[in-house]
Amino acid sequence: IEYKCPGFSIPYPSSRFPQKCYLNQPWTCGARQCMPSNVPNVNICCESTVFRQREMNPCPLGWSPINNVITYCTPSYYSSTCPGFSSCLRSEVVQQQFLCCIPSQ
Repeated sequence: IEYKCPGFSIPYPSSRFPQKCYLNQPWTCGARQCMPSNVPNVNICCESTVFRQREMNPCPLGWSPINNVITYCTPSYYSSTCPGFSSCLRSEVVQQQFLCCIPSQ
């Protein structure tokens, strides 16, 4: 069985044997992101391919990733998990993904 991740992300460490995870325990994937796979009720760790596609900007128009590195975050009304002056914004590529973005120069 071949597992697939949503959007431009790829299963980690492989599509045949991805690391399984729970959406309510996102830390199980480390720096990667726990996402629903193409197999019903199975969530897997996904790795963003955007690192390899710098021209693919997942931030909203007028915003860009910090230092061209994709940093995922959890949106919160009170505080942001993003460093510095960056904001946690919804990805333009994957609907349920949020990432740290700064205003473009």
